[in-house]
Amino acid sequence: MWLDQLTNAFGLKCAGGDFTQCTLDPQKCKKRAGAYLNTNWDTCPVKTVLGDDKIVAALHVDRLAKISPLANWPDGYSAWVPELVCAIRDAREDRAMNERR
Repeated sequence: MWLDQLTNAFGLKCAGGDFTQCTLDPQKCKKRAGAYLNTNWDTCPVKTVLGDDKIVAALHVDRLAKISPLANWPDGYSAWVPELVCAIRDAREDRAMNERR
């Protein structure tokens, strides 16, 4: 849901997956620094999230799980992996619920 807020309330189209305006150019992202959702960001918050290795890895694991069951899930993974994958799935479900309203 926070991505929807960044897209609609703050005009960060990249939060909705549209990178045509910014093209993830570091200079353009830097110009979007500021306070978003009660947090101060030193660059575009979407750029920061996309640059987080743990989030990128959790998204990758989530994609793989849709193709085939994950061996030793969740015990065979570092504690942060299942936690982030669950958070990603919960966020998607929240978004889907809000879209249905």
